[in-house]
Amino acid sequence: FLAHWLGSDQPAVLTATEVWTGDELVHRAGGAAHWLEDINAGEVIPALVDESPAAIALAVGAALSGRALAPLGTRLPATDLASA
Repeated sequence: FLAHWLGSDQPAVLTATEVWTGDELVHRAGGAAHWLEDINAGEVIPALVDESPAAIALAVGAALSGRALAPLGTRLPATDLASA
């Protein structure tokens, strides 16, 4: 999947304010994967994420590092977030 995007200047992530090329996504996801390795994250990573390109890079980076991302929505009540 990511090999297709490596070196690509085609849009891979589009928002109203940002456009990431495939190459940008691959490099940011790789950075996220390295960061998860550096902090010795567990197999499942609970993360408070939104619908941003950074959240996509984190999800892809988690998969690259053999981990699962357990997204916690920003709209969850504080009590639900505390118990997650």
